[in-house]
Amino acid sequence: VENRKGGWQGEREFRLIKKYAKAEDTLCFEFVPNDSDKSKIEFTPGQYLTIRCPGISSPRHYTITSAPGSKTLQCTTRLMPKGIVSKYMHTTLDIGDCCLVAPPSGSFSVTRGNSKIVLISAGIGVTCMAAFLRSIPKRRIKSVYHVDKTPQRHAFAEEFDESGLDCTFYYTYPDTPNYLRPNLRKVVESLIAKAGSKAEYYICGPEDFMKSMRQRLEEQHVNPKQVFTQHYQ
Repeated sequence: VENRKGGWQGEREFRLIKKYAKAEDTLCFEFVPNDSDKSKIEFTPGQYLTIRCPGISSPRHYTITSAPGSKTLQCTTRLMPKGIVSKYMHTTLDIGDCCLVAPPSGSFSVTRGNSKIVLISAGIGVTCMAAFLRSIPKRRIKSVYHVDKTPQRHAFAEEFDESGLDCTFYYTYPDTPNYLRPNLRKVVESLIAKAGSKAEYYICGPEDFMKSMRQRLEEQHVNPKQVFTQHYQ
């Protein structure tokens, strides 16, 4: 990792320069290195940052939602009821404050080439798909599927709406637009009809959601090697 442009070893101090709302209970945080090296930072879209906040011993992993090659790094986090780090970042971390950040890591990334891909997410798992949207040729993305509780909690919805891609959104709280408890078997059948069984399927969300989506895809004869899920180490 340290050999990539802008790379480093171990933990490095980064300073928060922007903090703003992206959706209900969801904030974007933009960091810059707190040292003299202002090189552009290269990483692979889909990788995550490991962030250690002041006074909190355990770090947490957050997907990088900025595009590679910037001098800053952005992550987007959802406030979790029992999340010590997310609570600190949302309520205490302020502009000018510093955190320790490990180099971008993780292997959840889109393969090279021209294969068709489908982006599937639930909840804050949309951050990975936003990273892909900002870095992958749109001609490769044949369909996007996302499920969330409400439209207000759906981060990056506007970017996907304006992308011109085939997008399907479902919201699981009653009395919301597009309210529906999706039938995953029918969802998968629809996605395969749009992209084909030879496409690559990228999934990020709660463990049960990813497991169910993978199972439904394999039931529809999608090769397991064409199904990719995000698991933070």
